Amino acid sequence: MIFRKTKNTHVRFERYGGFVYILNGTNQSKTKITDENEAFLFWLAVNGKPQSLNDKIQEWIAKGYLEAVGPVLLREANKNLFFERSREDKFHPKPKIVLDKLEQYSSSVGLNIAIDERMFFEKEFIGKPADYTATPLLATLGITSLCNFKCRYCGNDSGRRGKEELSLKEIFGLLRELGNLQILKLTLTGGEPLLKERFFEILRFAAERIPRVTVTSNGSLIDKKISQRLKKEGVSALKISIDGTEDFHDKNRGYKGAYQKALQAIRYLTAEGIEVRVQSTLMRENTGSIVELMPVLSGLGARVHSIVPVSPIGRARPQRLRRSVGGQASGDLMLSPKEYKDYVLGVNRAAKEINSKTVFEIRPVFGLDFKNNLEVLSTKYKCEALKTTFEITPTGKVVPCSFFPMEMGDIRISGLQDIWVSDRAHQIRRVFDDKLLEGKCRDCQIRKECGGGCPANSYAIYKKHHLGDVYCWK
Repeated sequence: MIFRKTKNTHVRFERYGGFVYILNGTNQSKTKITDENEAFLFWLAVNGKPQSLNDKIQEWIAKGYLEAVGPVLLREANKNLFFERSREDKFHPKPKIVLDKLEQYSSSVGLNIAIDERMFFEKEFIGKPADYTATPLLATLGITSLCNFKCRYCGNDSGRRGKEELSLKEIFGLLRELGNLQILKLTLTGGEPLLKERFFEILRFAAERIPRVTVTSNGSLIDKKISQRLKKEGVSALKISIDGTEDFHDKNRGYKGAYQKALQAIRYLTAEGIEVRVQSTLMRENTGSIVELMPVLSGLGARVHSIVPVSPIGRARPQRLRRSVGGQASGDLMLSPKEYKDYVLGVNRAAKEINSKTVFEIRPVFGLDFKNNLEVLSTKYKCEALKTTFEITPTGKVVPCSFFPMEMGDIRISGLQDIWVSDRAHQIRRVFDDKLLEGKCRDCQIRKECGGGCPANSYAIYKKHHLGDVYCWK
């Protein structure tokens, strides 16, 4: 269920102890709650339907999980409160955390509870899915393959409209289904999504059903009028791709004037109060160009500038990169692991010199220690594919992400929820299991932190998913 405290606050409670929310387009909250409120919300997350915590505890007592000494008089908490999710127990509560919350709550209302830990957790939690959310939290929907650019590294190999693209009726049906699944965030992408017929109807339909809807665009079609329409139809943010300064960006995109159009789009969007996020794809040729771009984007008021190394898929697949044996870069796009590490450190220095509200981030960083000097560069990275998110291609195929196009289902054949919990989905989830990592990742101290990086990169180069990210310098 999704609870709402204000127009811009949406909270979703997971079945097995996860708490996820969006507040004004962010994922942070400073709201404090009392022990009894926390315990009540914890119970809601586990139980999944409105019932007082008092009733639930009495049910547990009746089943023999709990033994109460004294009257069971518990106050039902305010159902509209919410609290920040904890990453360590996002999908399922640890036994000690659960017991502590129950004990704190019972103490606050004068109730003594003795808990049969073995029975309580065996019956209530053990054996429940814990490595992925009940339904996806985030989704990406490709609404067209049509694009007016010809980027030479495009992972989707976009350009012409696909022959079997989803119809408008199918797209609207998908959006309705995503809303029913309580998706918290949807990204509309392409190709260039603004080229899709009746795009603004699609955007409005999505925004009416999903708390946060973002659009990925190259920016070339966004003028003042389009910006105003985006605002009107409920867009939460625009992600615009810019890969460096003017000469490089125009050449790389195969479109004269692409750079200036993208900058002008940012001006129009920020003037309307729309959040702008810029992503730069890192290649050997644009290392310096991206650093030069950073203060430009800061001056334009971009909210976030993300730098992501090129992935060897689509038009950047290994055959075109001419990789040598052993993973050392010899192609014209990818940095070697050492070059990438040096670049991460350089970007961090550049970000610190820019005094702005723009958040600069580069990922992954493979455990690089920024504790003493990291102030403005965000480095968090952990693949969420099939744990909280998935992607739907313009032809209706469901995949973990655009970098990892291993099909797990087809929306023309099965419903999204059936695909999410299918045997095929469970099989693919093993690809992301860090316990299966091989090679240098197997005994790495930060294995849990990075999960071996991107398995799609590993497979593209080594033809195995568990050998670690090709950019890792460890």
